Amino acid sequence: MSRWIELVNRKQSLVYATVNAMEQEYNETVRASIMSDYNWKSFALRKLPHFDNQRAMTLLSTITVFYIWYQVLAFENYYDKHFQNNMQPISWKHLGSVIKNRTLLSNDEYNTTVNTTLIDTEMSEFIKSEVENNDEDQPHISQMQDITGNSEATREKTCRKTKNVMFLKTHKTGSDTISEIIMRFGDLNNLSMALPRFSDYDLAYPNLPRQMMFLKPTQNAYNLFFLHTIYNKTFFDFIMAPESQYVTIIREPFMQFQSAFSFFKIADALNLTNTSAPLHTFLKHHDTVWSKREPQFLKNFMSFDLGLPTADENNVTAAWRFIQKLDFDYKLVMIMEYFDESVVLMKRLLCWDLKDILYIPINAGWRVKAVTRAGDRDLYKKFSPVDHRLYEHFNSTFWKKVSSEINFSEEVSYFRDINAKFLQFCKQVSSNETVTLTIPSSYWSGSFIIDSGFCSKSRIFLPDYVHMLKSKLYDTGDAISNPKLWNIV
Repeated sequence: MSRWIELVNRKQSLVYATVNAMEQEYNETVRASIMSDYNWKSFALRKLPHFDNQRAMTLLSTITVFYIWYQVLAFENYYDKHFQNNMQPISWKHLGSVIKNRTLLSNDEYNTTVNTTLIDTEMSEFIKSEVENNDEDQPHISQMQDITGNSEATREKTCRKTKNVMFLKTHKTGSDTISEIIMRFGDLNNLSMALPRFSDYDLAYPNLPRQMMFLKPTQNAYNLFFLHTIYNKTFFDFIMAPESQYVTIIREPFMQFQSAFSFFKIADALNLTNTSAPLHTFLKHHDTVWSKREPQFLKNFMSFDLGLPTADENNVTAAWRFIQKLDFDYKLVMIMEYFDESVVLMKRLLCWDLKDILYIPINAGWRVKAVTRAGDRDLYKKFSPVDHRLYEHFNSTFWKKVSSEINFSEEVSYFRDINAKFLQFCKQVSSNETVTLTIPSSYWSGSFIIDSGFCSKSRIFLPDYVHMLKSKLYDTGDAISNPKLWNIV
């Protein structure tokens, strides 16, 4: 049974089966040398003597795909984090195109690479042999996860729901809505949450957090974190439960800057309200009007939240190391512009149910009011270069993750439909009504029921929700009977 679970949990593919058998040589030879100098053809043929030449060449192509995939990431530790621990299926056609564009394969080899029929056949044979040769009980073959996309049965869960999540809440990136999802999950599952001792919103921001700022965990460690603070890996590894998944969200930098500039009333703070375009004036003359009085609200804002030292803002090498470190630390960096895709990816990563990620947009009524002029976007890119590198990198890795998922666009479409029904139901129901909404079973989810209480927990003003959770978990005696609820727009 354990072997079967391992295969399905890692979304078994032919490349995994192959490279797993070669892992020792990979570690000893490839990682100890320059990868581009390695003889991959010899590697494949030597390690696969039981395959005929055609099958070996097919595997050679898949190994080349594997090699290019990780070379493009330009971060060796990515192998340790994502391949050994949680291998995802590779988008063969996309990566085959990458190879062809780089002229690393001939046309024949390229066609072999993108011909997934043979690959899927080999993969199916491998899995079937594992089932037939395993004396322990296994799920029926029709219940396995839809690896090839052909199953019409309800998708069965083959993973364990993650209850340990560290969400670093960045500013003006849609993070309120993600925090609300995670808080609701912790509330409904009675989990231990990192709650601030002295406030209801953040933890010492813009200073680094300290343990004395938290209320003592209700269990041995915290299951969930979801507040504004400055990221520090050592600190969070210390306070969070083992094997916590680290996730965060970012946004297109100039749009994030516009939102922050307006929301935090920077024009008022810097006495720029007498100009017709305060944001433009700031960007043109920031050396004289800013004087770094509020660095966390302006320059490389998202990177600052994620732990970038201000001393490294203009150091290209240090900035790149910073981004690489985040790539290693975080299992998922969501993108606000693709919010639904982001929460579905989070659902798959955490093995949550579809109901767990239903959301009501929080703080969505805020509209950017800052007047911009031509050239402002380029000025801001020069002013906050690290945020732009951060966004470019994680936008790229985001879509690599999406391309490796099976039936992803179908699940996103289904989720949007169900979330729209959820929003419509919550608009119509009052907090004390007993009416419910039943979502029938589908390929993507079992049947579940939504009531007015679930709607309320999806739209509570975040400081009020934190206050309520402190009262519930620590019996502070000052519960809020009528919390503020965000409007559904």
